[in-house]
Amino acid sequence: FDITKEEILLYLKQNQMKFCIDQSNKDTKFSRNFVRHKLLPYLRKNMNPAVDKALLNLSENSLAEEEYLEALTLKNAKKSIKFISSGKIELALERLNCYDNWLRRRILRYCLTMLSINKMAPDKQVIDRLEQKCLKGGKAISLPDKISAKIIDEKLVIYRKQKIAFSESIIFKKKSSIKELNARITVKIKKIGEIELNKKRRSFKVQLDNKKIIPPLLIRSIKAGDRFKPLGLSGTKKIGDYLTDKKVDIIYRDEIPVVCDNKGIIWLVGYEIDQRVKIDKSTKEVLEIEFFRSKKYRAQTV
Repeated sequence: FDITKEEILLYLKQNQMKFCIDQSNKDTKFSRNFVRHKLLPYLRKNMNPAVDKALLNLSENSLAEEEYLEALTLKNAKKSIKFISSGKIELALERLNCYDNWLRRRILRYCLTMLSINKMAPDKQVIDRLEQKCLKGGKAISLPDKISAKIIDEKLVIYRKQKIAFSESIIFKKKSSIKELNARITVKIKKIGEIELNKKRRSFKVQLDNKKIIPPLLIRSIKAGDRFKPLGLSGTKKIGDYLTDKKVDIIYRDEIPVVCDNKGIIWLVGYEIDQRVKIDKSTKEVLEIEFFRSKKYRAQTV
């Protein structure tokens, strides 16, 4: 508020209100007091008698401009950013590198602030490094606050160096939630003649022979050494090797779940089922499993 000390004292006197004075306000070893008692009087006397009003106007104008630029940053961030519930942010480099320098840097600062533990904006040197990564590419880089950045398939991926681990029981006829992935999974049993069989590969909905399933079912994160027998292969394969063959970068693998029954893995979600549970000519009941990942994300002001 544009209110002077004299106006406050006059108001207190007119309303007969008691007040006290903080004696530390006179100590110029504190920066705020040095500015108030030394710097501002010097500026008023030697440079601009109306320096107080000028600074107030500058503050008000800067605030209005910052609010405008922040809104513009968020508007354009939504066009170039994909937020992944597992703590990763993807930016489309082709679009990002077309922006003016100031806007690109603000979007990068926004992303780093979102991933920061304390939601503090990074300093200029960090933004400089990340911007050079966008423009010139190269190897993955490590940033403060255990954050890394890597270019994958024409996208800049910014992520925290931490693995997601989860394990949730799957309940029939109910939606089971996986909060770590902001996702849910449903399981239904249907007669073979009542449904149209889904023959798509790399799908988020699969159909299995219910008779070959050994309950209980659970959905969990991938573990070291996990193996399964992908549909169509004669032998088992490590999931890590399978994903390498599919060119799935290692930073994404903690967000790919597996569905297991009591005997082992029956589905690498989004990729392939296990040979053991495939539907064949003798199948009478189908276990239909569908995985849903939320695509909603609300950009926040920072």
